[in-house]
Parts: sequence; C-alpha cells; structure tokens
Amino acid sequence: MAQSTNPKLSYEALRSFVLEVLAVQRNLQFGTASSTVSDLVSARDIGYDKTDSTQRTQLLENVNEILWDLIIEGVLRPGLGDGMNSDLPFLHVTERGKTVVGGQPETPYDPDRYLARLQQDILGLDDVILVHLEECLRTFRIDCLLSSAVMLGCAAEKAMEILINAYERSLSDGPRKKFQNVTRRRMIKAKFDELQKRLPGEPDLTGDLKEGLETALAGIFQLIRAQRNDAGHPTGTRIVREHLYSSIVVFPNYLRKVYSLIEWLNTKDAAGSRLNEAAS
Repeated sequence: MAQSTNPKLSYEALRSFVLEVLAVQRNLQFGTASSTVSDLVSARDIGYDKTDSTQRTQLLENVNEILWDLIIEGVLRPGLGDGMNSDLPFLHVTERGKTVVGGQPETPYDPDRYLARLQQDILGLDDVILVHLEECLRTFRIDCLLSSAVMLGCAAEKAMEILINAYERSLSDGPRKKFQNVTRRRMIKAKFDELQKRLPGEPDLTGDLKEGLETALAGIFQLIRAQRNDAGHPTGTRIVREHLYSSIVVFPNYLRKVYSLIEWLNTKDAAGSRLNEAAS
C-alpha cells in the first residue's frame, strides 16, 4: 500500500515533534521552529512531502498553533531570555518548560528512539516482543491501523505469557499444581484473570512493584487486547488513530511493569530452588 500523501498527524503527534525540536533548540524563532519541525516530520518517512506546498502550508500553520499553545501553557515565552531580545518572533523554553520538554514520551513517529529506550530500560527484552513492536510502529506510520493494533496486541500478549510463566515457576509444588489445573489449556484472558486474582495478594509484593499495578498492568493490557480483538476480527470496527497512538505511547509503561514483576518473580524462583536444594 502506498504511503498517504496527506498524513493524518494528530495534534498530539505533531506536538511531540515540536517538543522534540525544543529539547535540542531552547532558543529559536517562530519561522525556524516551523521549518525545523517540517524537516523532522519529512525525515521520519510517514508520507509527508515538504515539497508539496499544500501539505507544507497546513503543517506550518498547525505548528504555529502548537507554539502559541505552549506559550499559553508557560512552556515557551517570547524573546531569547537573555534580557535583550525579549519580543517575538524570538522564543525560548522556560524553566518549567525544560521539565515538559525533557519528559516527553517515546512516540511511534520516532521508532529508533522508541525501541532503543525500551532495550536500554529492559535488559533481555524478548525478541518476539521486539519483532511485533517494530511491525506495529511501521504499519502505524503508513496508516495501516488494523495491522498495527494486531501487532501491538501480540506484543502485549507475549509479555503477559512470559509474566504468567514466571509466576507459575515461582510457586511451590502445591500452589503450582493448583494454578496449572485452573489455567491449563485456557486462553490468555483466562490465565490473566487468574493471575490478577492471585498476584496482588503476594505478601512480598510491596513498594514500586505494587504501586500502579492495576493501571500499568491490568488497565493497559485490557485496553490493548480490546483494540487487538476489534482489529483482528471481521466485524467492520474501525480503529481510531488517536486511540491507537495513545496505546502505543503508554505501552512502554506496561512493558516496564511486566518486566519488573518478572525480575522479582525470578528472584523468588531462584530462592525457592536454593531452599529445595538445601532441604534435599
């Protein structure tokens, strides 16, 4: 499928490009900011042609609106902040704005940074998850939203399978057999439901591991799974680009929580193995 000549860049997506530019250029002008964002979007291979005057004019107008929004929010201020050039068209990032600019999430429009950050944060990230994520990001950028939603769902499901297996291994013989009896030959949703019943009650699950468990684990997994089911069945349901974009942006939070739990469970599993060896 040919790339769209009229990319559906949402406000949130284009805002992320603006923030990316501001992270590097803290002092700039309206015109140079818009041109730099245009060059950046063009380089990301998402169907935007900066030589197309209609596309470029629309993008520059949208970027200018975002810059004004950032001024209203206190992220930007007129002038260069040097006590001399204090008027438009000059702009500078405020102290508050530096926090906003530095804390922007990874987006599907910068796949290299998105994947590199995940691999930096999660050592030993499963190859199957990476393959599906790469495909998800690629298909999103060319507007194949059904395919992208399915690939993101597959990545989320693979991560959940690894977590469930780690939980099962961490159990002693009796509880493990009970867990296996309940989950054997059942679909991922049933296995997840069983894990969700048991995991929060683990006595050693405290602090950062337990905090946000419902939101970062259950909430995001269920959201992505629902989108994957909508996309993967011939029901005629259309995937809303902005909704899928949001899911891709929050997916790293889900993945980091899953792998933190896996690391904790693997530690419990290793401790249990040492106890069994000592007992024998």
